[in-house]
Amino acid sequence: GANEDSPYEVIIQKHKYKRSTEQNNRYWLLLRTFSKETGHTVDELHNILSTELLGIDTLESKITRKTYEMPHSTSSMKVDEFGEYMEQVEQFIAEYGVTIPKQAYN
Repeated sequence: GANEDSPYEVIIQKHKYKRSTEQNNRYWLLLRTFSKETGHTVDELHNILSTELLGIDTLESKITRKTYEMPHSTSSMKVDEFGEYMEQVEQFIAEYGVTIPKQAYN
C-alpha cells in the first residue's frame, strides 16, 4: 500500500493528444510517394527527414558504454507538434520537386 506520509502532487492541465491516426497515415503516404521518386525506402526517408528537420538525439548506453546518435523520434509528438513537422516534410518534398498527393489521407 501507499505510505500515508509520502507526498502527493496533482496536476490538472489540458490533455494534448499524441499524433492522430490521420496524420500518421498522411505521413507514410508522403514517404511512399517520395520513396518512388528518390529510390530510398520509407524507413530511410523517415530517418533522413526527421534528422534533417528535427535534429539528432544522443543516447548513452548503460549496456555498451557507448554514445549513439539517432534521429529525433516523432512517435511521442503531440498533434500540434506533428502537424508542424508534417508541414516541414511537405515543404521539403515540394522543394525537391515532387508533387504532393492531393488526397488528404490514404
